[in-house]
Amino acid sequence: MVLKTRNTQSPTERAELHRMAELHGAMVFRLALRVVHNRADAEDIAQEVFVKFVEARRRASVTEPRGWLAITALNTARNLLRSEKNRRIRQEVWAERTAREHSDRECSANEPVDRDGAVWKAVDALPTELKFPLLLHYQEGLKYREIAEALRCPPGTVATRISQAKSKVQSILERNGALKP
Repeated sequence: MVLKTRNTQSPTERAELHRMAELHGAMVFRLALRVVHNRADAEDIAQEVFVKFVEARRRASVTEPRGWLAITALNTARNLLRSEKNRRIRQEVWAERTAREHSDRECSANEPVDRDGAVWKAVDALPTELKFPLLLHYQEGLKYREIAEALRCPPGTVATRISQAKSKVQSILERNGALKP
């Protein structure tokens, strides 16, 4: 990931920015891509997230960088989707994505094969408060404690939301015939 740094950043901040991008850049990009379904937008979001990270570190408000980066990536991506100027583009991208679901998606080695995209479509249908903890835990491997800190809620709430998300995904898959009851 190539980062553009600002002139207002100190050499120490630029070094930290590059180190964090090296460690967590792929995760931030994957999460953004999972939400916006567009590589260029996901790259822009990743860039923005790391700049926000440096600014947040100046205020000493980041204690768990991985969780902070993950939730900031998801929120920044969600904010982009909300913007009016991107509504029409999103519709076009969604049509393209559906047509080439598997060629663009980056899969981890332990990710199960979802040949027709049914699982991802079910996950995309979840409300944000259920989708984000599910993605952070299963796609990015964050622990409940890390997710709880990032979402500013108790770990028990994270566990409940993940459990509810899994139940809802299962019922959506059963309803759509992708999973037998």
